[in-house]
Amino acid sequence: MASRAKATGAGLAVLVILGGLALLADGLRVNRYEGDVIHLVELALRMERGERPHADFMTPIGPLAIWPIALAMSVGLGIGKAFVIAQIALALLCVPLAAGIGARRFGGLGAAAFAALPAVLILSLVHGGTDPGLSISMHYNRWAWALGFIALGTALVPPIRRNALGDGAGIGLPLAALALIKVTYVVGLLPAVLVLLALRRDFGVMAIAAGLAIACLGVFTLGVGAGFWPGYFGDLLDTARSQTRAYPGLSLAQVLTGPAYLVGHVAMLAAVICLRRGGRAVEGLGLLLMLGGLVYITFQNFGNDPLWFAPVGLLLLGLLPAGGGAAKGGDAARTGVLVAALVLAGLGAPYLVNLALSPVRHLAEDRADYVPLLPRGGRHGDLLMETERASRVNLLHAGEQGIAQLAALRARADRSPPPSIGGTALPSCSLEGGLAGWFDMVARDLDTAALPDGSRVVVADLLESLWMFSERIAPLPGGAPWRYGGLPGVQNATHFLVPLCPIDPGSRDEIVRLMAEEGHGLVPVRQTELYTLYEIVPPNMPGIAARSR
Repeated sequence: MASRAKATGAGLAVLVILGGLALLADGLRVNRYEGDVIHLVELALRMERGERPHADFMTPIGPLAIWPIALAMSVGLGIGKAFVIAQIALALLCVPLAAGIGARRFGGLGAAAFAALPAVLILSLVHGGTDPGLSISMHYNRWAWALGFIALGTALVPPIRRNALGDGAGIGLPLAALALIKVTYVVGLLPAVLVLLALRRDFGVMAIAAGLAIACLGVFTLGVGAGFWPGYFGDLLDTARSQTRAYPGLSLAQVLTGPAYLVGHVAMLAAVICLRRGGRAVEGLGLLLMLGGLVYITFQNFGNDPLWFAPVGLLLLGLLPAGGGAAKGGDAARTGVLVAALVLAGLGAPYLVNLALSPVRHLAEDRADYVPLLPRGGRHGDLLMETERASRVNLLHAGEQGIAQLAALRARADRSPPPSIGGTALPSCSLEGGLAGWFDMVARDLDTAALPDGSRVVVADLLESLWMFSERIAPLPGGAPWRYGGLPGVQNATHFLVPLCPIDPGSRDEIVRLMAEEGHGLVPVRQTELYTLYEIVPPNMPGIAARSR
């Protein structure tokens, strides 16, 4: 009990420090990945309005990744404060669970570290890599790593003191949450967990874990309806088939053998060998299966950050084989596992330090350097974007297409020609920065152009978040806050907006092509230096059609 109390105290101390620092700041400040931040804001705003993910809008992100934020917003908090409160609430749930599991497996410092690590992962204000820039984007990856660490630690490290109910909760509850946050983690971690429990014949723990997970998901299903699951898996399949997101970063081969990963993978394999030689064959096999799952998750996550290095290093300290010849390999096996643990801890230290220090850097930022991400967002003005990042609208043009002196390079540049609408070819350029400023200026222009109240706009781009910046435009029912393919929600749209320089030219060009193939009639109603707006008319009414070439 004393060990558990100390571990709980360590975890809560981290929670109070990191969560308190985030709450002390005047607004939640971000200066990286504004596209992903805008995406998160739209998901939260839609859910606060009562919209249901996978039914009213398309997203592969599970509802539990957004619901805590939307719930905090529903009691009147701005989205900045709501995000911080959601992180603190999740950490409050995880710390006692992790403390109990850690206390049954480690000594004092190990148990304290096991309880503190999930709090650090959850309460961070960076996306997860070593870039010190502040961002709340892809927060669900950090949350999922924290939950996955608890489940893996419970399954991998044998307890010193058995508690079937506590260990079942340490596996079943995190896995149920992961199923509703990001299924990738369940796919990557579940095989190793099941094999470890089966080989140890911990069928009681397995039954309790399965029962708790099924009960949690069953209660959730009763609340949202059975129709949630076909919609959820349908969105996941659409994302998996998406040509715009085959993978979000490096290829699998690069993640397996890249310089940022290879040493850690070799250390894991060395630990597998040493564990088997030291009499821990079950844990060695489990660690090998775990490596495959961890690599898969890293491959699937944006940035491909191996946030598992340091946590797995800690778990290896709980698996040190007995020395002094107590088992085959004896001291050599023990030393090998210890070295592998230290290597993994060293490789993971930069990520962990960046996560832990981010609330400190966040508080030190000068409020005068930031502006509201949503200038007309009311209480949601507490989410702040760095002024320069919000205002510097960087456009990347195809130089050989528009500069006469570079014309000789056009053939060799081998660019796919952009589509045309109404006989006019779209330019070859993209929006590389200042997304918040671009959305704000376009929305203000549309509002002053007397766009009818409640207009629903399909944006030919990666993001369709224009409505958040407008006083007239409504969210698009059935739309996709982050587009993965197709024309989601087009049947409910009144207008079609084509950016001349989109965030993702490939998405714009594909949407224009699909609009043409499906025969949507388009009547131009406004053209500016930034966009062309069309009214969508029934196919039998006069209009122009998008054409691709």
